[in-house]
Amino acid sequence: MQLALPEQSIVRLESSRLKAPLSAVCFSYTYRARVMAAATLTVALETQRGHRIVGTTSSGAEAAWTKVKNPILEDGVYKVILTIEIPEPGGIVDIDDFTFSTGECD
Repeated sequence: MQLALPEQSIVRLESSRLKAPLSAVCFSYTYRARVMAAATLTVALETQRGHRIVGTTSSGAEAAWTKVKNPILEDGVYKVILTIEIPEPGGIVDIDDFTFSTGECD
């Protein structure tokens, strides 16, 4: 997925509702940001108990492809929310390889 961002932007991507397995889950994705100022990518969970952040990363202005892994330790139904924030106008953020795998993130 490529997001072209002509101005200061906040983009929010949401999963469908997911049921937690009996073990930990590792949510991972890769991204590349070509922006005027660092992009901030935040992964959060939305559950029946509320909203909590499970990971945040920031890119450089000319970042290479980077893999990010976030552990999900949840025992009920949840949504994964990925928020991308670009503080200055202009740029492109590429996001790929959304993966959920059973077990801890290595």
